[in-house]
Amino acid sequence: MEIVRTMRWILAVPAAVAGWYLGVIAALGMHQLGERLCPVEYIVSGLCHAPWSSFVTDFALVTGSLVCGCLTVLLPALIAPAHRHRVAQLAYAGGLAAAAYWLLHGFWLPVAAAALAGGATLWRIQAGPARRPGAAGGQ
Repeated sequence: MEIVRTMRWILAVPAAVAGWYLGVIAALGMHQLGERLCPVEYIVSGLCHAPWSSFVTDFALVTGSLVCGCLTVLLPALIAPAHRHRVAQLAYAGGLAAAAYWLLHGFWLPVAAAALAGGATLWRIQAGPARRPGAAGGQ
């Protein structure tokens, strides 16, 4: 049983990275869907120049960032065998630190969306019922 507990602690960090990748995949999928639905008359050199294409791109970017922020905090907290509140706090702090890189490159909208989604997820985890450390599911 101790090996399962150890593996859950080890997998908490890759779970945060997986949450980030799932958000990126969601954004790319939405963007590809928007490109595929572009009418032929608006395609120039393989790119969609429809009047609504910039909205679809921004929507995909923001929605993917929301998914990134939420899952980067949620997945490690769900996988960790105990101290879920602390794990969620660390995941949120790590996500903010990683987002600072993108902020320095001018991507303020996805950073803001990810920070808000991660913060809302952290708040929800913190507001959840506190469990005893020995109870099933951890704290």
